[in-house]
Amino acid sequence: LPTKDYWVIKKMGRGSFIRGRAQKLPFADNSIYGVCAFDIIEHLIPEDSLLMLKEIYRVLVPGQRVALTTCNTNCLARRARKIIEPNRTVSIKEHGNEMAYDDIRALFRNVRFVDIKSRGVGIFPGMRRIQWIIRHLSLDNKD
Repeated sequence: LPTKDYWVIKKMGRGSFIRGRAQKLPFADNSIYGVCAFDIIEHLIPEDSLLMLKEIYRVLVPGQRVALTTCNTNCLARRARKIIEPNRTVSIKEHGNEMAYDDIRALFRNVRFVDIKSRGVGIFPGMRRIQWIIRHLSLDNKD
């Protein structure tokens, strides 16, 4: 997107789609009943990640939910890859801000979100079972 605020509102069926900057949402305070932010935060610089969460907090109706997905730098697969490629810091070059779940939870707390839950999803079949068996490597259901 250009550096200026840029919005495209498109009607599709009964829904509307808005494209813009996650750091400056075009909605009134407490006007949105749920937010999905799938695979966005890892593409932002750290300062913009915080701005995005502040904007989500501002527009979200109190008590409503945010669903955010991103890669977890502290998962078992990433730990294993660090052995093979110790200097690699991100999974793909377009990601400038990959974080561990604990860092994301801290960002949410910094913005005053409460009742934060995170869940890990394995990229290998059976990974969740293996992590359950090897408890010290488990990253699932950290509440």
